[in-house]
Amino acid sequence: TLALALALTSTYCDKAGGRESAGRMVSAVRATRAIRQGSACLICYLQPLELTRAARAERLEQFDFGCERERSHAQLEPRGAVSQLADSLHLSTAHALQEAMMGEGLEASIHAARSALAPLRRACGARHLALAAAHRQLAAELRLKLGGTAAGGGGGEIGRPAGADAATLLLLECSVELWSTQRLLLGDAHPECAQTLHDIGTALQAMLTHAPQLLFRNRPEWGTAARAAHAERTALRLHARIAALYEGHVSL
Repeated sequence: TLALALALTSTYCDKAGGRESAGRMVSAVRATRAIRQGSACLICYLQPLELTRAARAERLEQFDFGCERERSHAQLEPRGAVSQLADSLHLSTAHALQEAMMGEGLEASIHAARSALAPLRRACGARHLALAAAHRQLAAELRLKLGGTAAGGGGGEIGRPAGADAATLLLLECSVELWSTQRLLLGDAHPECAQTLHDIGTALQAMLTHAPQLLFRNRPEWGTAARAAHAERTALRLHARIAALYEGHVSL
């Protein structure tokens, strides 16, 4: 029997969308981590998964779960003044990021996006769910802005927009931070991690092709072409394995 998982760290299953099979609507449910015999199989009604406590409460009211109590996430979302400040900044940061990425030109958009993230980062620290949600939002916006010219490994310098290197570097930074939080929150093999890993791999690929020195200066952990290429291959390999796992081909 599937139960609602209010505490995200207890979510053990991922439910795929419904589809037709022999005239019936069916959904695929797959385990995202090991489940002990006799334990409940839990799914989560919250999307996206990186939500602050206030945002979760608002979403749960839509499912008539408003009276339920959530377990605290001491590592990811501590209670008290920090959490309250992050909640207050969560929506304002989301709006600011949306406006930043609607601007004309990538260079101005990137500067505005970094400025929008700064107060939230100072307020809550790297692993807070509010910052993870902002990183997810910004990564999605950057993918749309870049299209196939940078993060998708587009061809050549011709037609490459001004600011594409800085945008790709920001996509990489957001994705690395989001991946670190997702691993704590969901585990290594959750399907939510697949897009993040793909962004890391393709952004590294684009930076090595178009702006390796910019990459090496800003990400000293990948200060050589060999280290950066190894990280690129690792991220894309993990992405492929997660994708294959949830298509039923391999297990991790």
